[in-house]
Parts: sequence; structure tokens; C-alpha cells
Amino acid sequence: MTKAYMFDMDGTIIDSMGYFAEGMLSILDEEGIDYPEDIMNVITPLGLEKTAEYYIAMGVRGTKEEIIARMAEKFIRLYSEVITLKPYVKEYLSKLREAGKPLYLLTASPHITVDACLKANGIFDWFNEVWSTDDFSLSKSSPEIFLRAAERIGCAPEEIKYFEDNIIALANADKAGLDTVGVYDEHYNIPEKEVAACCNTYIHSFKEVML
Repeated sequence: MTKAYMFDMDGTIIDSMGYFAEGMLSILDEEGIDYPEDIMNVITPLGLEKTAEYYIAMGVRGTKEEIIARMAEKFIRLYSEVITLKPYVKEYLSKLREAGKPLYLLTASPHITVDACLKANGIFDWFNEVWSTDDFSLSKSSPEIFLRAAERIGCAPEEIKYFEDNIIALANADKAGLDTVGVYDEHYNIPEKEVAACCNTYIHSFKEVML
């Protein structure tokens, strides 16, 4: 039985991946650094801190803190003024709240953008906890962060229904034992059948779980 509902943010409950990719890749473009076509699939679950470390290894100049500051500067206005929730997300979260279900958010984005975005869209206070991967000093590229989140929530991993668009994060949440729900995002370039194969349920819209 599901005791808690946990959500990723970018590409899952907010329509941000086009902006996110543009901002992240612009740093590499500014540095004149070539990158593989699938780099967004690699860095999306890492969080800014570990992405900064990854960028340094690729040759981006500056300290980790300086690179993180560059990323945050690109995103803060977009997340607080431009980016909105995906269709039916607010209705679904409201339905869960009315039913007394505890809600959690676990994202690779930093609090400086996460909190601003959730507040701008009127749902920050709806969550029992809003976590960045930075709060765990881990990334979603390992099952460990999902086990730690379950410990903090106070229930077994299989009692958490987790919504996520990224295939790496979904695969690791599945390994940790969570009840995984893959969420379609138009900006994600992994074939749908591959994403659907690594989660328990796959949806194209939150309208499907409203039924």
C-alpha cells in the first residue's frame, strides 16, 4: 500500500527541460567544449554540485563554486518567473492532499531554483519536505539516495510511489524498491519504450492518474 508520494521536479511536474538543457549546455558552448549528444541524460540526475565536478573534468574553467554560481544565475529568473507546472499536476497534488496523503519532492536542482519555482506556482507548502539531492550529498545515479529518502520519510521503499522522467533516476529508484511511475516529457530524447521498461507504470499526462 502506498503511504507516501514523492516527485521529481524538472520534466516531471514542471515543464522546464527545454530551459534546463539550454542553460546547462550554454556553459559548455561558452567554453568551446564539445560534448556527446546524450550528455543531458548523464547530467540531469547529478544535481548542480556533481555536474560542476563533471564539467571541471571536461575542461570548464573555474572552481566548483564558481561554476555552480554560473548555473544558478542562468536559472533563477526562469524558475521564478517563466516555468510553469505541467497540465493536471496541480489538480493531482490537490487530490492527494485532500485524501491526506503525505507529499515529498526530490530533485537534482538546487533550492535556489526549486523553492522559487514551487512558490511561484503556489505549491511549495503542499509538500511535507522539499529535498534537493544536495541535501543528501548524493545523486540519483545511485539507489542510495532513494533509500535515504525512505528513511527520512519513515516508511519502507516499496510504500513510496515515485514520479520521475529520467531513465537513470527511475532505474535506481526501482533498484531501491520504490513503486516507480515514469512520466513522459517531450524534451527527453530516450525512446518511451526504454523508459517504460524500467518503471512499474508509465504515463503521458497526470490526467491519467486523476481517473
